Amino acid sequence: MCGPAVGGLLCPAMRRIGIDVGGTGIKGAVVDLASGAQYPWDYRATPTPATPDAVATAVVGMVDPWECGGRLGIALPFTLDHGIAATAGNISPEWIGRNAEELFAARLGRKVVVLNDTDAAGIAEARYGTADHPGTVLVLTFGTGIGSAVLHGGKLEPNTELGHLHVDGQIADGYVSLSALRTEHLRWPEWIGRANRFLEVVEQDHYDLIVIGGGLTHEAAHWAGKLVTRAPLRHARFFNRAGVIGAALAAEHGVHEVFRRSEQR
Repeated sequence: MCGPAVGGLLCPAMRRIGIDVGGTGIKGAVVDLASGAQYPWDYRATPTPATPDAVATAVVGMVDPWECGGRLGIALPFTLDHGIAATAGNISPEWIGRNAEELFAARLGRKVVVLNDTDAAGIAEARYGTADHPGTVLVLTFGTGIGSAVLHGGKLEPNTELGHLHVDGQIADGYVSLSALRTEHLRWPEWIGRANRFLEVVEQDHYDLIVIGGGLTHEAAHWAGKLVTRAPLRHARFFNRAGVIGAALAAEHGVHEVFRRSEQR
C-alpha cells in the first residue's frame, strides 16, 4: 500500500510506483491504477555506462522523495528469466546474468517486480489504451532500439524482442529504430521504407492489430498513414510513457493476468 502522502497529497492503495529504464533516459511516476494517470513524474538521463549499480542508484534517487510504499514495478530494456537479465540491449553488458529483481529490492528495501520495457508498455496499452483487443496484438516501440510485446486477448507473451529480427541483412534494432533515423541523418521517406520492410518481416506471423508506441509517436506527423501493414494500425495512447504505467500495473498484478480493459468491466 502507499504511504500517507505524495507531494502533499494522499496516496491511496490504488497507486503504485512504476519506473521505466531506457537506454537514454529513466522515467518514473506514481500511477493511479484505476485510470493510468501519473501524478508526481520524473525523468533523468540513464547513467553512462548504465551498469546495474549505477542504474539502481539513479532509481533510488528518483523514488526516495515519493512516500508511496508497497511493491514497485521496474521496466528494463532487456529480456528477463525469473528476474535475471538474459540480454542487454542498449545498456551495459554487466546486466547479463544479474538478478535485477534482487538488486533493486535490496537497494530500495521493498519488494520489486521487474519486466521487459515493451512488455510493460503492452500491458498498459491493453488495460487503458489502444491495445484492448480480443485477438492477437503486437505492440512495437521505436526509440533507442525497437521493442515488442505480444498479447493474446490481453494476456502477455513475454520477452518476444522482435527488434532482433534481421531486415535486409541488418538487425532491425539498429537499422529501423528512432536512434538510427537520427544518427544516420535519414530522411523520413528512407526511414519509412526501412520500417515497412521491417513490418513486412514481422507480419510473417499473424496479428489482428498492431500498435505503434515509444518516442516515435511524437513524430507521427512524418509517418502517419505511410506505414503499410495487413493488420489495422493504431498509435499508442500513452506515447513513450506506457512503460511506466505498465510497470506499476505489474507491481500490483504481476505479468500473467489478462490486461484487457474490457475484461475489467
